Amino acid sequence: REEQLKQEARERIEAEQRKPITFPEFRAGVPPPTVFRPCLAPIARKKLENLEYVELWYFTTAGVAAAEEPADYTEIEEFMTTIRPLTFRGHRVVKDSELSWRELTSGHVNFLEEIKAFGWPAAHCDALFTFFRLTLMHSAQFFPDGEASPIGEASLIQYQAQMRREWHDKLGKKDAFNIGIFSEEALDKIRTEKMLAMTARAVREV
Repeated sequence: REEQLKQEARERIEAEQRKPITFPEFRAGVPPPTVFRPCLAPIARKKLENLEYVELWYFTTAGVAAAEEPADYTEIEEFMTTIRPLTFRGHRVVKDSELSWRELTSGHVNFLEEIKAFGWPAAHCDALFTFFRLTLMHSAQFFPDGEASPIGEASLIQYQAQMRREWHDKLGKKDAFNIGIFSEEALDKIRTEKMLAMTARAVREV
């Protein structure tokens, strides 16, 4: 299977190389931008173009830094990373459920900016904006005394990971839902599961 994918990559690259070289046009009356968008991995760009689910790691400081690194890979190896997004230029692509709270809070900002730039429908952008706002402002992240709650943060991280994946999977289907409506019930189930798992670990360690 891997050899077949590499052969397809070779054929794709050879086809690109056979195309005549042309210089893209620019608009003479348009001034340079004042805000620069982050550098994104090829697979992240491809998924955004196709309105597909994409891991938030690509939009974090680490993900953007990896995209900015000089590529030591061959063209075929670089193409293969668009098929197997487990690693990117030697960096492990962190699952949404394994992000830190800091990575979630920073990565979602770039993500929301990029989906607008890639022309996602306004309704989808608005729903995702509300989804992240409600998740990141939820009181579960704090203890009653105002201190950060590790179990609360972990539960909210898991919530956003599962809910955003589920939302993408259901888009266009009969059971598609509004991700902008926060589900306290779903969060409670996640938090309960994490607390039970934490208790079980504590018992095993005794």
